[in-house]
Amino acid sequence: MKKLLLASVSSVALMGAAYGADMTPAPAFKALPPPAVTWSGFYVGVDGGVARHDADFNDLAGFFQSTGTYRTSATGGVLGGYAGFNVQDRSFVYGLEADINWVGAKATEGWGGSAPSSSTAQQSQDVPWVATFRGRMGIDYESTLFYVTGGLAVGQVKDNFSGFCGITGPCLGVPAGGLFGSFSESVTRLGWTAGAGIEHMFSSHWTVRGEFRYVDLGRTTLACQQVVGGRCGPATNYRGEFSNTLMNGLVGIGYKF
Repeated sequence: MKKLLLASVSSVALMGAAYGADMTPAPAFKALPPPAVTWSGFYVGVDGGVARHDADFNDLAGFFQSTGTYRTSATGGVLGGYAGFNVQDRSFVYGLEADINWVGAKATEGWGGSAPSSSTAQQSQDVPWVATFRGRMGIDYESTLFYVTGGLAVGQVKDNFSGFCGITGPCLGVPAGGLFGSFSESVTRLGWTAGAGIEHMFSSHWTVRGEFRYVDLGRTTLACQQVVGGRCGPATNYRGEFSNTLMNGLVGIGYKF
């Protein structure tokens, strides 16, 4: 009888334990964390904005009236595209970027003088396109990148400064209104660029940015070009110096692979 009672009690205890085990709540399922958003990788984009072109002609030997600098400027548009590669190390982001932009900011000016024969001059300086090859580095804060950038710039320059006799009469052996000499070039020049910007990543692939960049395409010294009967004869040593700089305000949208 005692053995039967003990067996019954043991069975009930085992059943209770098993039932208690079945009532233990199952561990909750934890979803995998979303992939971290990173700036690392290749990207491409398009940009555009406003360009201010500052253009100088420095008359080094008194070709027109007297020595001095003739300055002109123009504001226009800029449009192009860019591509690059970033590496992110915690909050620090660095990489390389290249871009090419069309620039519509041709600077022109007319100048009047008193001699010879109320002569005039026409100045025209244009930078039709600019490409840059730059380093970039910055700090990421909650998917917003604050960065600086700088490097090489390459651009086409079309420069001209021409002197004309006044319409009242001939000068220097040239008829009234005729060209008595000029400085001119159309070349591709190497310079430098530097700037800063802000870029925000609003998804794992898409970014928007705003950037200011300064471009300096250097200086060129030229001799006056010969005009038959004009001011640029073999005995003269007239020289002039051209310079072209750009200040670009850009906004862009990019895709990160």
